[in-house]
Amino acid sequence: MEGTMKETIGKEGVEADKETEQLDCSIEMTERGPEEKLDKLRQLMLQENALEEGGEESGQPIPSEEFCQLLASLTPAQVSTTVLSGRLKMTLLQETAYQGKEKHVQQLLNHGVDPLSPVLGRTPFQLAIRGGHLGVVKLFTELVAVDWKLAHPSSKRTVLHDLFRKSDKKSREGRRAILDWLMMKEGEEVQEQLASIVNDKDIVHETALSLATQGDWGDGKVAWLLGMGCDITALPPSLS
Repeated sequence: MEGTMKETIGKEGVEADKETEQLDCSIEMTERGPEEKLDKLRQLMLQENALEEGGEESGQPIPSEEFCQLLASLTPAQVSTTVLSGRLKMTLLQETAYQGKEKHVQQLLNHGVDPLSPVLGRTPFQLAIRGGHLGVVKLFTELVAVDWKLAHPSSKRTVLHDLFRKSDKKSREGRRAILDWLMMKEGEEVQEQLASIVNDKDIVHETALSLATQGDWGDGKVAWLLGMGCDITALPPSLS
């Protein structure tokens, strides 16, 4: 009997400690300002690598309970428009999309964060393209009416410029996967939108075709651009 009582008291003590920790965490979250909360969410997003069930091949890093609780204490508007203090100076959704954290992006969208907010010139969707994250790109296209024709207001770069850009070797294979996926969408609206911007020039007068021919992307991707109406006469003589 005495042993049972001690065991019961011990369990009650553990439960009380858990409740106290949860209360302390709740008070701490309440006392933080929106910017501090968002910076903490960014840190959690970057650090969280626990995979969903299914193993490494099929799983994606999932948001922790702390991430979800902290996010719930903010309004969608606060998350959509506040620029974080990190090196990249993006909103939380922009940086999460750029980092390729698909499940965290899903959590943010479920919270009501605006996926089309072009803070500092690029939408989260455009940054997923730029980062070479096919899973995040597919997620946006499934949930949002994305505009493939958008261009950065100052650089004039379209999603095609971002896909074929010469810099950032780290994202190159991811961007190649996005291109392979797009090439299978012949006859769909996305192809029509891309065809309407295929000859657009950025601020230094580069087109998607000129970038593709300089970047060793292969004849198949160059042929795909030409099939959408790319103007080969716009190439510099050295690339023709």
